[in-house]
Amino acid sequence: MIRHGEIFFRDKDSDFGKNNAPTYAIAESLWKKHFHLDLTAKERFYFILDDIDNWSWRDGEPEKFVYDRDPNFCIEIEEKKNQETYNQVESFSVNLQDPQISWSSVSLKYNQQDVMNPLTGMYLDDYMGFAVYPEISKLKDLSYYYYFANSLREKVGNVVNYQKRHATGTVTIDNYFNSIVQYSDDKQRQLIESEIESKKIDFSPKAEEVKQLNELLKTRFGKEYVERHTFSYMISQIKLTRYINKTINK
Repeated sequence: MIRHGEIFFRDKDSDFGKNNAPTYAIAESLWKKHFHLDLTAKERFYFILDDIDNWSWRDGEPEKFVYDRDPNFCIEIEEKKNQETYNQVESFSVNLQDPQISWSSVSLKYNQQDVMNPLTGMYLDDYMGFAVYPEISKLKDLSYYYYFANSLREKVGNVVNYQKRHATGTVTIDNYFNSIVQYSDDKQRQLIESEIESKKIDFSPKAEEVKQLNELLKTRFGKEYVERHTFSYMISQIKLTRYINKTINK
């Protein structure tokens, strides 16, 4: 019988038995493995981002989210300069109450050092929700946006929205994710894309749809802005996204 406080250790096909304790080095390695201390800082982010309650939001410039259990880990969000040089609207923001996107740079840091290249962040619907810019894939000469389930991009967004929940709304994020494809893994993405490529499906926009979209965007961006841009491709992106989501949910 293993008593409270004892460790039963098995190494491949052998175990130490009740009377033989593992070495200090083995016990230490088990401890590190349990708390993910054997991983790089970047790899540890995948786990601590799931500990969503133990992050703290610190407003300011840059905006920070600090991991309370180890404050060496933090997320910094800084608004991008020259917002007008970025797309003011994307297919996934069209149906939000305010379709304009506010762009930012998202840095994941350990000990004040970046653990990876900065991600691109987006405040949506007049700051009612936040998301990390999704992955992009091309299908039938159309680009569309997606996440992989439990991806780093999705996890970062979850932390930000949860910690700012008093200032944001779930409706915005729900509507955003309804306009994005969510795959379980890359194998699913490849299978679905191959299936669609093999079919003759028309995702092209209709004249009435283009007219409705332009009228919608004029209310937010003005007539001159809409006349300077072509948004009809967004209708095709939306149709493709809906088709993929319908295929996934069969």
